[in-house]
Amino acid sequence: MLKQAIIYSRFSDRPRADDCDSNDKQEERCRSYCQAYGWEVVQAYRDDAISGKEASNRPALQAALKHAQKLKGAFVVYDISRFARDVIDGATIEKDLRKKGVDLVSVTEHIDCTTPDGRLMLNMKLSFAQYVRESNALRTSKAMLHHQKNGRRMSHHTPYGWKLDEFDPSLIIEDAAEQTRIELICCLRDRGAGLREICRMLEARGVRPRKGRRWRHTTICRILHRAAGAGSPEKAL
Repeated sequence: MLKQAIIYSRFSDRPRADDCDSNDKQEERCRSYCQAYGWEVVQAYRDDAISGKEASNRPALQAALKHAQKLKGAFVVYDISRFARDVIDGATIEKDLRKKGVDLVSVTEHIDCTTPDGRLMLNMKLSFAQYVRESNALRTSKAMLHHQKNGRRMSHHTPYGWKLDEFDPSLIIEDAAEQTRIELICCLRDRGAGLREICRMLEARGVRPRKGRRWRHTTICRILHRAAGAGSPEKAL
């Protein structure tokens, strides 16, 4: 009886397409691997443009794992980082597959998780994948903060006290009216007013929030927190 295999691939967007193999390329190589070993590919699953940070947010992965456990055959991926980029997630998935009699197969890394050496290698690969993911996230965060510090808009929303530059919508500038309201909120707070009390005082003065009809104490709290770094959109975000 032929060994049955489930293929899983994941593609996450990159600025350059060459930085990550497409799902089509991953699936093609996995199918070639299965053919070389004489395995029957029952079905291929793929997640498109989804981060590998968490396993729970990938519907195709969850479906592929359930199918593989039902078949008790092989769960085939192009490389370890495609199915997990978190040590705990990856180790948990491998353990669950092993308990169900499913072989986890990485086409490029040739890891045999039925042996202690193979599981050690898996953990090393998962640790490296997690390190790369977290390093990339840190670099992205620093780059965003640098752009924000120079007034570059990094999201569809502007923080309270700031607005889009009408001449260059990619930049944000101070909103004079909202900056005045921030000063008022800070002044009221300095005088000892509580968050909900500030809401009532603003409404009594006819000062309306940007959205909605009434002020919320959580909004006031965020404004005060941001005001602690007054002067730059980096601190306001």
